[in-house]
Amino acid sequence: MAQANDIIIYSVKDIKTIFGFSLTQAYGLMKANGFPSIRVGGRIVVEKSALEKWLKKNEGRKFALG
Repeated sequence: MAQANDIIIYSVKDIKTIFGFSLTQAYGLMKANGFPSIRVGGRIVVEKSALEKWLKKNEGRKFALG
């Protein structure tokens, strides 16, 4: 997890740990339509606040990976 000026960014490995996913599942989520990730160079990241908003917006919904 990277942090600068109170902006917290999660990597694919962070998402893997947060959700208890495999690395493949974490990549799948980060690349899924509607998920608030962004590509920065060769990395895919998601801002903590964007992830929290996405979780609240999708609360109660089923989200299939793959």
